[in-house]
Amino acid sequence: MESRVPNSPGVHLVHLVPRISPDAAPERAAQGNWNWMRATVRPVRGTVASRNVGLSEDGGVSSFALTIRTGEPGIASFEAGWKPPAGSPDLLQSQVPGIGAEARVWVPGQSQTGQPLFVVEVVDPTVALDRQP
Repeated sequence: MESRVPNSPGVHLVHLVPRISPDAAPERAAQGNWNWMRATVRPVRGTVASRNVGLSEDGGVSSFALTIRTGEPGIASFEAGWKPPAGSPDLLQSQVPGIGAEARVWVPGQSQTGQPLFVVEVVDPTVALDRQP
């Protein structure tokens, strides 16, 4: 599921699921967990360690999975998956974040080892963002 962050052009929210699934149940469960925990979540800096891109017949990106690595104790490398909602246009390959790209991982404030991560923000690399020092 993709959604834009208000006032942040080019930022995609990628809801984490164990793997990209044709079933909407993992997505609904992740959204329910997010709604319950969002008051206590905290951002953690991460980077894209690897990526796997699924292509449609015409060469557009129909899905992708990113392996995210953080330096945060207790958070092992993990995979975040994205697949567009039905009927949405595919992404261009240049819009998928590359290896080494920054990611912001939103984790529960009372993090425990093995606790699931909820949301990863990555930036569409084709959009220039105005970064303030």
